[in-house]
Amino acid sequence: MFGTNRSDTMLSSAGAIASLVYHNTVRSVRKGHSHAALSLFSNITQSLIFVAVFYIMFDILGLRGSAIRGDFLLF
Repeated sequence: MFGTNRSDTMLSSAGAIASLVYHNTVRSVRKGHSHAALSLFSNITQSLIFVAVFYIMFDILGLRGSAIRGDFLLF
């Protein structure tokens, strides 16, 4: 009674999902700081610090004795 029959193409469905992901990402970034560029800079800096700490732990402190094989920064 209240439902509508609408046939969406795969391209329009993908566009709708991409739009939802974009707006959710923008809202999440804006929540961190009111200025968008400073918020992006803050997120990038946090990621770089995270990678640097893992590099220090595994390379400088010598924690490579674990059973995990491969690139430790990948994990």
